[in-house]
Amino acid sequence: MELIPGLPYEIALACLIRASYDQFSVIKSVCKRWRDLVSSKEFADLRKSSGFSQNCFCLVQATQKRFSVNPKGRHSPEYCLSLYDLSAKKWEKMKPMPGFEAGIPLFSQVVSVGHMLVVLGGWIPATLEVSSQIFLYDLISGEWRRGKDIPEKCSFFACASDSDDRIFVSGGHDDFKNALASGFMYHVSQDHWERLPDMSRARDECRGVFARGKFHVFSGYRTESQGHFEGDVEAYDPDMCTWGPVPEAQLPDDTCPKPCMVGPTGEMYRCQRDGLFELTHGKRSWQQVAIIPEGARVNPYGLIWHGGVIVVGSGKNSGTQCWYMWRGENRWDPMELPDGYSGYVQDGCCIEI
Repeated sequence: MELIPGLPYEIALACLIRASYDQFSVIKSVCKRWRDLVSSKEFADLRKSSGFSQNCFCLVQATQKRFSVNPKGRHSPEYCLSLYDLSAKKWEKMKPMPGFEAGIPLFSQVVSVGHMLVVLGGWIPATLEVSSQIFLYDLISGEWRRGKDIPEKCSFFACASDSDDRIFVSGGHDDFKNALASGFMYHVSQDHWERLPDMSRARDECRGVFARGKFHVFSGYRTESQGHFEGDVEAYDPDMCTWGPVPEAQLPDDTCPKPCMVGPTGEMYRCQRDGLFELTHGKRSWQQVAIIPEGARVNPYGLIWHGGVIVVGSGKNSGTQCWYMWRGENRWDPMELPDGYSGYVQDGCCIEI
């Protein structure tokens, strides 16, 4: 059976790899052969090597709406998932997760694995109870599914994926605000959690990135020192099943680790009020590479993909969120945002489709 009737296989394949990801669900429904093709790793690799893959940011982003949390009138912002296609410069709201039509869990985290977006944890908006749920969104089928819950309830944990099949979760705190040293690894293909060895110390509000084959956990504070971040970093080696210190990635004490991120070749970045810093292979400390624009110096958050770095922040407390794309040295291009997409960014990840 021909891939496309009347066309040689190579030409038919060349047509299909040029399709936009938002057409994959339609392509998948045509026939079994097309479904198997667009779902395969070989198809994804060919799109990437041919220059037709699409880079998108998935953001946990505040909307303009607020909803009541309890009868006393306490309110919280509503969060949704926004998707930004960098090549097409197109924004869209993702369809809600099952059971969360009024907003996704507060403080949830999102990572990418293959052609999946995975949302983990957070607080149930209506009750502020900790959620252990995870949801996986397949960008090819356009459907959500529920994964197996995180084995222990935890909030504000470090989280990262190897972009292939594994998601790592460590630290955070339990229902009683006790900082945690425990961690788990989730296999997406098997829907299975595996316990990791404990870290060297408990870390609440830590930050996770996967770089150079290891799961790095930045900073965090102990139960007895609420809010006072210690800048040490440790990394878990999945091959050796051990944790080890990473002294060259040390952060200044009392620095929130949330703006730490990792680039496509393993280089690490962090943004803070006074600048953008980089840690490349072979360096023993962070090097400042740019000054953050004035419009993004309050609570800056960084996003990174194969084409560069974007910094999101505001010029004052509770100010409008501004986006800037870094062009090297101190050159920043402001980005225009459409209505409905200027809300605070709680978390985000890049996915190459």
